[in-house]
Amino acid sequence: MQNIAAEIEKQLKDEKVPVEKDLLLLKAELNTVLEELAPLPDKSAEPVMPEIQDSEQILTIIKKLEVMLDEINPECVNLLGEIRAIPGTEELVRLIENYDFKEAAGTLTEIKKNWEK
Repeated sequence: MQNIAAEIEKQLKDEKVPVEKDLLLLKAELNTVLEELAPLPDKSAEPVMPEIQDSEQILTIIKKLEVMLDEINPECVNLLGEIRAIPGTEELVRLIENYDFKEAAGTLTEIKKNWEK
């Protein structure tokens, strides 16, 4: 899948319309990967952490996450359990899960305002 995706990306960078055969091959490869991933456990089945109410603890998590988002560090997904435990972070979680770190950083700034005193 990586090879065919790289070929399509090269075609697009060269401002060429991707060859239909390549697009169909990429689609087939993607479907194969998705089928292989289907048996993996559902994230929604993960145990939910109790909400964190301690503002110091929340600010510690926020500061750690700020650095990671500024560095566009994909490892920030490892903090999702802690982030979910902070009230009002549903949108932030969604953005991080979608690897939209720029938007997530903006959302985190707004959330941080609620916890700073």
